[in-house]
Amino acid sequence: LGAAWNVTGDARNVVKATYGRFGQPTNLNALFYVNQNHLSYEVYANEAMAGYHFDLGPQPLDLNGDGTISDRLLVGSYQGGGTVYARGGRLDATYVEELSASYERALGKTSALGLTLVRRRTRDLIEDYYPAPDAPGLVIDNLPGLERRYSGLELRYQGRMKSHLITGAYTLSRSVGNIGLASSWGSSPEYDLPVLSENRWGYLPGDARHSLRLNGSWTLSRGFGVGYAFNYNSGFAYTVLRPAVPGGFEYPEGRGSRRLPDFKQLDLEFRKNIAVRNTALRLSLTVLNVLDTETVTAGSPLEGSLGVPLLYQQPRRFELGTHFSF
Repeated sequence: LGAAWNVTGDARNVVKATYGRFGQPTNLNALFYVNQNHLSYEVYANEAMAGYHFDLGPQPLDLNGDGTISDRLLVGSYQGGGTVYARGGRLDATYVEELSASYERALGKTSALGLTLVRRRTRDLIEDYYPAPDAPGLVIDNLPGLERRYSGLELRYQGRMKSHLITGAYTLSRSVGNIGLASSWGSSPEYDLPVLSENRWGYLPGDARHSLRLNGSWTLSRGFGVGYAFNYNSGFAYTVLRPAVPGGFEYPEGRGSRRLPDFKQLDLEFRKNIAVRNTALRLSLTVLNVLDTETVTAGSPLEGSLGVPLLYQQPRRFELGTHFSF
């Protein structure tokens, strides 16, 4: 639902407001993944070599905090019984609710500026959990305490100046919640046990406070052209994890308490257009990551190896391409 107001009557100043409600399609497969019988079983751990399971190398871990290292520690006893669907399986579909307000201003015949405020909430999230360590199977429900929230302020510009076309956007945003994107399956391990729901509210992995995007191109003489794309994000949030008993992970510092380094990348494209009768041939050379930066894009969240880089930005590379149209 939306409304727009042409404030000055000349289409140069427009105010808009919208409300939207959108389905969360990734949750449609939730029941497929969790609709399985869980057999009765007991889970044991060897504390003398538990470090292997958390990428910490050959070192012992006192998983239950009793001050001793045991070769056979009972960490969970599950009585099975299959999956239980709350409310007779009449789960509510997960959805996103969005409110936005914007102001758009024409600066001239070929340029415009816009400012938009957006707020989104994800509701009726589906998740599984054990009501107790010895409970008869998992319970699948729309847990009432689960939520994701996004709020953002975006400033946009678009303009054409003779042979130069440019679009840009700066976003100031905040993304918080108490369950991550893994819940799109409806069966993430975050709430399998009640204790794992503690200290869960905070910044989500996609939270970057500042974001800047610039795209543009120059049309030069004799069919030559140059295009560019620049992207900058302040550091994304990530979370410290440590193994919990009897299973899963807990958040000792709260969700999203740490930040990855700031990320920036500049890409350039050089092209040559060649007219061949009624067809067109374009040759292009693209340089990705011109500045050859190697920012860490993922780090280990485990308490014993916290911050150890797992992924880096790809270094400078080149691509040749052709485009033929008729």
